[in-house]
Amino acid sequence: MCAGGKNLEKQKTMKAIPFFEAIAVLIGTIVGAGFLGIPYVVAQVGFPIGVLLILGIGMVMLVQYLMIAEMALRTEGRHQLAGYIQLYLGSRWKNFAHAILLAEAYGALLAYVVGSGRVLGALFGTSPWLMSYVFLVCGAIVLYFGLQLIEKVDLLFTLLMGAVVTLICFVSWSQIRFENFLSLRLEGLLPAYGVILFSFGGAAAIPEAREVLFGHEKQFPRAITIAILFPIFIYSIFTAAVLGVTGAATTEVATIGLGAKLGRAMVASGNILALITISTAFMGLSLSLKETFWYDLKLPKREAWLLTILVPLILFSFGLHNFIQILFIVGVLFGGLLGIVLVFASLKAERAGKRKPEFVVPYKRIFGAVLVIVFTAGIFYGLIDFIR
Repeated sequence: MCAGGKNLEKQKTMKAIPFFEAIAVLIGTIVGAGFLGIPYVVAQVGFPIGVLLILGIGMVMLVQYLMIAEMALRTEGRHQLAGYIQLYLGSRWKNFAHAILLAEAYGALLAYVVGSGRVLGALFGTSPWLMSYVFLVCGAIVLYFGLQLIEKVDLLFTLLMGAVVTLICFVSWSQIRFENFLSLRLEGLLPAYGVILFSFGGAAAIPEAREVLFGHEKQFPRAITIAILFPIFIYSIFTAAVLGVTGAATTEVATIGLGAKLGRAMVASGNILALITISTAFMGLSLSLKETFWYDLKLPKREAWLLTILVPLILFSFGLHNFIQILFIVGVLFGGLLGIVLVFASLKAERAGKRKPEFVVPYKRIFGAVLVIVFTAGIFYGLIDFIR
C-alpha cells in the first residue's frame, strides 16, 4: 500500500511537470518589454479605464489562444502558426502570415532597441541614442555566437520579474497619491489598446506549449488560462504602483520616471528589471528570427544573423525612436492582422481537422465574430490615427 501510494505520488508529480513547463513557455513569451509601456498609456486614459482595458484585452486574448489551442489539438503532426494557416487556409495565406510575423518581429526588435537605450541611459546617465547602439551591438555579438541559454530561463526571469514588481509595489505604497487614479480621458484610448494588445502577444508559443503537453493535452486550457491571468495581475498591480506615484509624469518606459520619484535605489532596481526583461525578449525573438531564416528559408547562417540585426539597425538609424508608437503599430496593425487570420484558420479547423480535440471552445463562431470585429476596428482606427 505504501509503495502504491509512492507510485501514485510520482505519477502526479510527473503529470505536473509538463503542466508547469507549458505555463512557463506561455508566460515567458507573453510577458515582455511591452508591459513597461502600459503605465504611460494608462496615464493617458485614466486608471479605471486602463484596468478595464487590461482585463478586457486579456479576456479577448484568452479566447483567441484557446481557439488556437483547439486548432492545434485538431491537427495531426507538428506545426508552427504559419503551418496551421497553410493547412487550413492555403499556401497564399501562409505567405501572408509569414510576412505579418516577420514585420511583427522586426517591429518588436526595434521597440526593444529603443527601450534599452532609454533604460541604459537612465542607469548610466548617458545618451539613450548611443546606448541603443551599444545594446544592439552586444545583442548582435551574443546572437552570432549562438547563446541559447535564454531559451532555458523563461520561468526564472518570470519569477524574478514577479518578485521585483512586488518589491516596486511595496516600496511605492507610501508614495502613492490616490488622486492619480481618479482622472478619466478617452482621447488616449487607441494607443492604450495597441500597447496593451502588444503586451499580451504570445500566440507563437502555443505550438511549443502543445508539444510540452504531449500526453497531457487535457491540461492545455488550464495552462493557457493561468498564463493569461498572470500577466493581467502583474500588469494591473505594476500599473497601479507606477501611476500612483508618478501620475501625469509617467514616462514611456515606466521604470525611468518611477526611479526619478523614488530615488537612486529604485532607479537601479527598476531599470535592471526593465533591462533584464528587454534583453530576454530581444534575445529570444532574435534567435527565433535567425533560425527562421536559417532553417526554414535555407539562408546561410551568417546571412541569417545579418538579416536579423540589420533591419532594426536601419529602422533605428532612420529615426524611429518612439517606444510607445512602435508598440502601438506592432500591436494594433500586425497583431490585429495575425489575429484575424488565426480566427479564420481556427474556424476552418473545426470542419477540416482530422483529430478529435481534448477540449472544445463553446460558441466558437460568436467568439470568432467578436474577435474579428475587435481586431478590425483596432486596425481601422489605428490606420486613421497613424495617417493623422
